[in-house]
Amino acid sequence: MTKRVPISFEFFPSKTDAGAEKLRTVHKELQLLNPEFFSVTYGAGGSTRERTLSTLNDFNGKAKSKAGKDELL
Repeated sequence: MTKRVPISFEFFPSKTDAGAEKLRTVHKELQLLNPEFFSVTYGAGGSTRERTLSTLNDFNGKAKSKAGKDELL
């Protein structure tokens, strides 16, 4: 009997829009490995707060509406 070793992946939020697109691509590819979870680092003192929240929303299939509310994609 083979036991599945649980895995997870941690991401750092990108600093550029091009990096964010690459992160979305890598996230999709890593989903094929069926990890337990993904995490996104929250910068010290909240320095990457907006990019962290944006990355989490991307991973969870949410986008900000014009009214500023989360919407599922």
